[in-house]
Amino acid sequence: MRHRLPLLAAGRQSVTWVRRGGAAWLCLTVLPILLHACAGEEFVPVEATCPDLLLVAEASRVVAHTDQDDPASHVASIGGLRWSCTFLPESHRTRFTAHLEIMVTTTPRDAPQDVSFPLFVALEDREGRIISKQVVDSAVRIPSGSEEIVYSQTIDQEFGYARMTDVAAHTIYTGFQIRPEDLARSRTEE
Repeated sequence: MRHRLPLLAAGRQSVTWVRRGGAAWLCLTVLPILLHACAGEEFVPVEATCPDLLLVAEASRVVAHTDQDDPASHVASIGGLRWSCTFLPESHRTRFTAHLEIMVTTTPRDAPQDVSFPLFVALEDREGRIISKQVVDSAVRIPSGSEEIVYSQTIDQEFGYARMTDVAAHTIYTGFQIRPEDLARSRTEE
């Protein structure tokens, strides 16, 4: 009669388990855990780019009349454009800031005059759809006796994103918010 030692039996079971693919399963299960432990929590930077800001040509100039009876007008033109983005990864949002330099030419008046030129900022997605639009009132005081002034206007717009790398796929448009009748008048006065 042969007596088997318990250790020898355990060794034989291990060999059988290895032959059946158990070792491969163990390696496939434990290897990713070991690799992750070795890699640690390393930060992989994501390059985020601000979308392009485009000035709409037909909306870069506007003629505003003070009164129906007054033939004098104010002509405003967007001459300078700067923009920046602030990424808010915790909330998956981007704050877009546009800085516009606006030049106003006018007929000199005896008294200062307050004039307003509405501006817009519109966000277009990668499929060409306008997904948000903001209109702001750009008010300026024209000093008495002035024929030309230049002032700055800042417009902020915030929008969300699914992935930070998708932000650059958007396009942002800006210009004066022009009514159809003002656009027609502007075209005839050029």
